[in-house]
Formats: sequence, C-alpha cells, structure tokens
Amino acid sequence: MNLEETTQLIEALKKSDTLISYMNRYKDQLTTLTFIDYLNDKFQESGLKKSEVIRSINLSRSYAYDVFSGKKKPSRDKVIMLSFGLHLDYDATQKLLIVATHNPL
Repeated sequence: MNLEETTQLIEALKKSDTLISYMNRYKDQLTTLTFIDYLNDKFQESGLKKSEVIRSINLSRSYAYDVFSGKKKPSRDKVIMLSFGLHLDYDATQKLLIVATHNPL
C-alpha cells in the first residue's frame, strides 16, 4: 500500500460513522487472503520449486508439505524460515507473518 492509497483509506474511514459501516460499504472490495494462498502466490512469483525451498531451509519434507496443504500451521520461526527460502523482502515477510496470524517483525 503506497502513501496515496493510505491517504484514501484514511479519508474513507473518516467519512464512515463506524468501522462496520465502512466494511459494509466496501465489502465487495475487501478480501481475505489466507496464508496458503499468499504462500502459493510467493512461490509462483519466485519461480522456485517447493522442494528447492525445503532443502534450502532444512525443513522436514513431510512437515513442509503438510504446511503447504494447510494441514499444519507453521510456527512464527518456520514462517520466517520460509520467507528466507523464498527470498522475500521485508514487506512480503511482514505480510506472510500477518496472514499466518503471527506477530510481524
């Protein structure tokens, strides 16, 4: 989100009586991004294979594929390891942590 988008968001929030009224007004534009969806998007963008990332961060193959399928929720440390393996920048790492419901850096 850039400065212009942030300013627009703040103005829209100021014009709303409550957060609920804002969310109801813009519900078609609000999307919920899941950890798995975001992680898969980052894999596609990176061009790396899952097996390459797993090897590079020394993660158990079976555990990693359980994470990729949504069967397991990775710890904050594992999410950070994945971000290193995917060569994510600071902003993408922050977002990955947030969608994984962990505290950001």
